[in-house]
Amino acid sequence: MKLTYRGQSYEKNLSSLEIMPGEVSGKYRGNEWTYQYPRHIPMSSPSAPLKYRGVSYNPGQVVEQASCMKQSEKVLSKVELAIKNSTTDPRVNQIHQANICRNLDRRWLIAQAEGNEDLIRLLEKEFQQVAC
Repeated sequence: MKLTYRGQSYEKNLSSLEIMPGEVSGKYRGNEWTYQYPRHIPMSSPSAPLKYRGVSYNPGQVVEQASCMKQSEKVLSKVELAIKNSTTDPRVNQIHQANICRNLDRRWLIAQAEGNEDLIRLLEKEFQQVAC
């Protein structure tokens, strides 16, 4: 098929797909139509393997859900192991607790300034849970 775009002629070879009529049909603006689909869909050539967040994959490859679950379990166990083996300074927990209490105190002052009694009660319960 010869085509022209902005004065440049080029040849377009249309691929010949075997078309099968579907069961879905109807009438649109007085014209009959039938859904058609290809008998087989040509597969593209495999591309290079890609990596997303450390996990390799191939776009043309079908992955079963079970293998994804196994892979996510491996990542989870690595994270849990890293948390278990991490040696944190005990002062970090104290600083974290102080930050939470300071944030609660700031939120409580804002709620008090706005006169929001419901929020004040919720924040007081949160104070008791966090033990500030």
